[in-house]
Amino acid sequence: PHTDPNLERHVAQNALRLASVKASVFLAKAALDQQPDSTEVFQSDGPTQAGRDGLPRVAYIGQIHSRQRVAEVDEQILYGANTAGMVPVMLHPNEWLDGGVVSGYQNMGVETYFYQNHPIITELYRWHREGKVTLVGTVATMAASDNEDRERNCMLASDMVKWNLAADGVALTKYGGGAPHADMALTARLCEESGIYTTVQVSDMSRDRQAESALLFNYPEVDAIIYVGGGDTYWNLPAVEKVVAGSPAMAAALEVAQEIPAGGICGVTSQQGISKLRCFVY
Repeated sequence: PHTDPNLERHVAQNALRLASVKASVFLAKAALDQQPDSTEVFQSDGPTQAGRDGLPRVAYIGQIHSRQRVAEVDEQILYGANTAGMVPVMLHPNEWLDGGVVSGYQNMGVETYFYQNHPIITELYRWHREGKVTLVGTVATMAASDNEDRERNCMLASDMVKWNLAADGVALTKYGGGAPHADMALTARLCEESGIYTTVQVSDMSRDRQAESALLFNYPEVDAIIYVGGGDTYWNLPAVEKVVAGSPAMAAALEVAQEIPAGGICGVTSQQGISKLRCFVY
């Protein structure tokens, strides 16, 4: 099936999104009566959970959209809303895993599957179960389109993990390119200034493999940086004889030999932490 070529782009994207969700539900129903091979329990009683004195209190701040691209009116990202006018909001970690957040139409290295199987949240949960840390909560936020919004959102997000969650440390991820990079870094700097240790996860947009080209912030306080791939990694693909594509034009574009950046391959450059790429300075 194909969408009507006369539809507005966002209407067609919404139809494709609904079709994919319905297909996911259909496939999931086949497993409802099956016995799972393994089970995991994800449970956090939040910042006031008793019996965990002395453990580091860790939170997560994740961007879920960037106002560099205005969300479509029917682009359902956070509990069915398109994030217009959104400020940072606290979420229980399970709200990500249970489908409260989905990727937008232009996913920018973010996939709904990895919201529901969030690498960072599930890893923090594992440490929580092992008694290494206490996972106290999460904050969903936005990357701003101007300096006033940026300063406001970054202040609110950092204040939430400081005063509402009483976190000792926080992991931060971004959504998108350069401006979200700056928002994440400013949020981390404000957290550090309030006494919260931070780790930021970055993907750079540079293409020359030079650290200087990728430098979008330089805060001495923000010095725990995880690199997950970016515009500096490519693969040369040969021409192919058979292509599965949505249109003849797309098939023609895909069948020829080409160079594909890491960001163009699903799951390679992941803003959510599933990337297998690592950066070495040499």
